[in-house]
Amino acid sequence: MGLGLAALIIAPIWELHPGVGSIIEVGWFGGSGTAAGMTPVYNDFGCPEIAALGIASATIGLVYSIVMGIVLINYAVRKGYTKVLKTASSFREIGSSGILRGEAAKPFGRLRFESFAADHLTLQLAVILIAVVLGWLIRNGLGALLPIVNSIPVFPFAMVAGLFIQMIFVWLKIDDLLDKATITRISGTALDYLIISSVATVSLNVVITYFLPLTILIFAAASFSVWVTFWLGPKMYPEDWFECAMGDFGVMCGTVASGLLLTRIVDPENKSVALEVFAYKRPFVLPLVGGLSVSTVMAFRYGPWPVIFVWIGILVLSLVISRACGWFVYSRPKGQTPVLNTTSQ
Repeated sequence: MGLGLAALIIAPIWELHPGVGSIIEVGWFGGSGTAAGMTPVYNDFGCPEIAALGIASATIGLVYSIVMGIVLINYAVRKGYTKVLKTASSFREIGSSGILRGEAAKPFGRLRFESFAADHLTLQLAVILIAVVLGWLIRNGLGALLPIVNSIPVFPFAMVAGLFIQMIFVWLKIDDLLDKATITRISGTALDYLIISSVATVSLNVVITYFLPLTILIFAAASFSVWVTFWLGPKMYPEDWFECAMGDFGVMCGTVASGLLLTRIVDPENKSVALEVFAYKRPFVLPLVGGLSVSTVMAFRYGPWPVIFVWIGILVLSLVISRACGWFVYSRPKGQTPVLNTTSQ
């Protein structure tokens, strides 16, 4: 969608590279981390202004995911689409500060070593750094054979390296040495600093100069996100469709944390299948982030239209397979999960 708008409207009028449409997939969908990771790629192609717009779109998407998410939940409650929340007053109370004090405090993680043997944090951080180094080596090794690979950022390869490391730990039966909570805290800290540094270095002059094309892309992405939530949601999820769709909406507009937050808001007591579905989807969704990075590089190398046609083909093939396997339902009998009703009630 973004590449199509850029090729047809934005590039001819504002004389931007058609690859500017990739800020939707990189920033709006990928989030600030992906947008920041793609900055060197945009710079290598001589488009630093697109890098700034990508980070701006990610920041706007993060705010939009929460604000519009709350609006959509209110709307769904009034329409009767929710399973758990039945009235607007049934929203879970969430502290405005986010600070956990006293008995509300939660543990950081579980220590895996005695203090005299090794520091617990050292191993967890070392595993992450090893994954990054291996990802860098894989990228450079493939880049020596296929120079175009050098244009792809390191993080998709680091994700693959991390998967291999985890498989090795499981194979050696020492995976209990890894503490998920601690690794999550480390990655969260790194992401926070990455987001802050990226936003702080955004050129406001670039954002102001290209305010209109940025607005066009953001408006298209925001509208598409809402449409997908209400059109695809009932057709993809046979049970608790809205609760499940809100997780997708948060991820699509912001980050995984946004999707998880909206899921917890719409189902605070975990009475639906939404949280379980959210967790099961992550291994299948994460590779898309790497795919989006590759498609962005392809758009700059070969133009937007080959990339657009490839993704349209993937979309059509996915819909055909989903329909054939019964994963995608166009309508449901009365009494089952409700489909969006556009008529007035």
